[in-house]
Amino acid sequence: MRSIDYRPEIDGLRAVAVVPVILFHLGIPSIPGGFLGVDVFFVISGFLITTIIQAELEAGTFTFRGFYARRIRRILPALLVVLASTMVAGWLFLSRVEYPVMGRDAIATLVGTANISFFLNSNAYWGPTANDLLFLHTWSLSLEEQFYLGFPLILWLFARFRWSGLRFLLIGLILASFLLFMIGSRQAPDATFYLLPTRVWELATGALLAVLGRNPTDQPDSPFLNSSLGLIGLLLICAAYSLAVRPGSRTAPAVLGTAMVTQFARRGVAHTLLSQWAMVHIGKLSYSLYLWHWPLLAFCRKMQWMVPGVLVIGLAYLLSLATYHLIEQPCRKNGQSLAAIGLAYLATLGLAGCLACSSGTYDTSEFEKPVWLGNFYSVKPTEFVTEYTQRIFTGCSVPKPIHPANAYKKGGIIVGEGDSPPRIVVLGDSHGCMWSSVIRPIIDQRKIKTSFWSLDGVDPFTKIPVRHKPGSEILSSQQKFDYDQSRLDLIKQWRPDLVIFCSRWSGKQPAQFQEILGYLAKHSRQVLIMEQSPELAIGNRSLLQYLCYKQIRPIEGIKRYLPQGRVLNSQHAQTWLTELASQYPNITIIPTRDLYLQGTEVLCLDGRNTVYMDDNHLTTFGTQIAIPRLEQAIHQALEKISNTSETSVVEQPVFASEPAGLP
Repeated sequence: MRSIDYRPEIDGLRAVAVVPVILFHLGIPSIPGGFLGVDVFFVISGFLITTIIQAELEAGTFTFRGFYARRIRRILPALLVVLASTMVAGWLFLSRVEYPVMGRDAIATLVGTANISFFLNSNAYWGPTANDLLFLHTWSLSLEEQFYLGFPLILWLFARFRWSGLRFLLIGLILASFLLFMIGSRQAPDATFYLLPTRVWELATGALLAVLGRNPTDQPDSPFLNSSLGLIGLLLICAAYSLAVRPGSRTAPAVLGTAMVTQFARRGVAHTLLSQWAMVHIGKLSYSLYLWHWPLLAFCRKMQWMVPGVLVIGLAYLLSLATYHLIEQPCRKNGQSLAAIGLAYLATLGLAGCLACSSGTYDTSEFEKPVWLGNFYSVKPTEFVTEYTQRIFTGCSVPKPIHPANAYKKGGIIVGEGDSPPRIVVLGDSHGCMWSSVIRPIIDQRKIKTSFWSLDGVDPFTKIPVRHKPGSEILSSQQKFDYDQSRLDLIKQWRPDLVIFCSRWSGKQPAQFQEILGYLAKHSRQVLIMEQSPELAIGNRSLLQYLCYKQIRPIEGIKRYLPQGRVLNSQHAQTWLTELASQYPNITIIPTRDLYLQGTEVLCLDGRNTVYMDDNHLTTFGTQIAIPRLEQAIHQALEKISNTSETSVVEQPVFASEPAGLP
């Protein structure tokens, strides 16, 4: 077998891959494209694995048993340690609500289908619930494992039958997969991110480099040219990290840059930079670092530990150092370790199975059953329930929606009689659905025709003019376009007396809202903005289950409070929202925060009634606390309209019928 020379710059390149991923997960704003470190890893992996297999095929020593035995010794030992340690810690410290999800994700990781499982069950890689998944980062390991189930067979077949054209097969695979990736990035971003067909081009790029030639003699003769190309590749990777925000066209520079470094940085400036001791050291620890850092960060979030990120990563480094020297290296060098790894695998799988089969709920019979009527006012085209909502709604009363499937683009849920257009329009996201349940009775008393046009899980903001954007779990790209465009068109056509806008403002930026706010101020006579109620510092959990986990029992006549969460985000949102609203004479903010706050704590339990569903959504009982404020604000807004000398709105045809049976 031809020798495979050690290349320290490849280990340095691993450091260039893992460090940005960690910084991205820490939320460092200066490196928004840090997630592309995984793409860099894919290219490196494709190159190294193909190089090793080719060398063995040429020497006649390749066996599938030997290949997969090496992969097992390389991947499983450290992975099993991290999975088992995290599950034990979760069992000791986390709420039992977390157990089934933790066990399910561990099983998916162990059987090599984590990427498929997260695609089917999580709320996207960037979604709020995904941040709580302890094993989310293992999707990339599963994707690689799926690639290496079949790719060695392709290499073996070409070598065994002396077929030519392997490079053309790889080029075709790269082009087809890259085209699918670019289309999917807009049309189906979650599937594109997680699944193998749209990621093959990255692994195959590394494989193509190995097939084209892995010896220094295969490179251009000019040392200066090699050095320059290697440095340009490194700069391309860094540029991609700085410019990318989501997977898409800016992924290509990271992959191309990795290919250029791999092929040309055997010497020169890039080689020197990547071969520094610190870079090589981090590169050798990169696998363990990748495995440890995410569960530690997710665990701190779940436990509400305000630990500085630098300390978390410091702990991840120490654990990685120990894992590398005590687990990774001994298992890789010991050819007799497969039996021990197999036993450890079965034990870890058994632990995961026990957690996955656990009930995952507490007895909540002491509490009044929470009611969530928001479903009635969500204009989802189909009944779509995420894993997150299933967990939040456990033990709650949640009536099913009854509205036309096209309500999201045909005027929303319109209630009231007559052929005239709605005089009041309620817009928003899940907070719009939430507040609609108490706005409705106030409107019914006045017999005013109203459109409830909110959609949970979908951003209520839009740029003007509307553009096609990637779809989501709730709406496809075209549906989102129709949803945004129809709201703008019909509000302009209806010219309603009053628009009530509700959203989860914390974490938003004023630029997202400014255009739509100006549009509403121009095309309606009065606009009311619902201030967001304060958030709880409980993470993305069911409050009902959280109270049981904390052993907080309800007592008639006693109010209980919990610490406020996302305080700075809420304060920032309140400031910019007030500043924006002050620019328009017909816009008023309805205050709600003070109704739920006592100092720095938030009302969560009033007798046997829970006030919140999760960390930011109020139960129907919770929203009723704000009814006097809402009544006063709506009354004053309508009084202003009646006292003006403006003419009434021109009647227009209605585009949606009233669904019967709404509460």
